[in-house]
Amino acid sequence: MGGDGWVAEDAESHLMPHIRSASKAAGSQVAVLDASVHDAVLVVEVAWTGDDAPGPDTMRAEVFRLLGSFAEHTTHVEQRSTDDAIEFEVATGTTVEESPFRPHGHLVRIRLSSRP
Repeated sequence: MGGDGWVAEDAESHLMPHIRSASKAAGSQVAVLDASVHDAVLVVEVAWTGDDAPGPDTMRAEVFRLLGSFAEHTTHVEQRSTDDAIEFEVATGTTVEESPFRPHGHLVRIRLSSRP
């Protein structure tokens, strides 16, 4: 991502329609509360709306459903817990070899809280 010619696209306009649509799809157990860009990272605040006391695997699966709505050829995800949420740090994009376009991508942080 630090290479010459890398293009960091406007994450809000490129990704949020996909993320919002995925969160509203049938069977979704999350709702998007807010989204904003901080230091070139799209931060998406998401709340759990599904069953009470979901396990970590269930919550992770829901976040990965959101990620699947915008993930590029190359995607790295790191999960960490905070006092009030589970955070997923995402770097996604395409390299010169993977696309006829210039290398491009996004940095995203999805913060999933247990309740709206």
